[in-house]
Amino acid sequence: MGFTVVTDALRKAARTARTAGEGAGAVNVAAEADQIAAAMPGGAAAAAAAKLAGHWKSSVSSWATDVQSHAKRLEESAALYEKKDTQARDDMRQAF
Repeated sequence: MGFTVVTDALRKAARTARTAGEGAGAVNVAAEADQIAAAMPGGAAAAAAAKLAGHWKSSVSSWATDVQSHAKRLEESAALYEKKDTQARDDMRQAF
């Protein structure tokens, strides 16, 4: 019993994830909530909007970092699969 890993697919997934992480990290999704807080100073809505803006900034930043780390691990996995396949092929050639 065995399995096949398509390393090109892993690398493509890594590129897609990296692009998504870079894009998300560059977008200020909290800008609208910041504007609400600035437009309604002192009110409950302003406080809630400011809290929401902070949460969005933190969440998006964390997600962007996490997805870029995932991309790196996908690339490392592809490289390791290829390295191990090459080693196994070379071992088989030496055995026969």
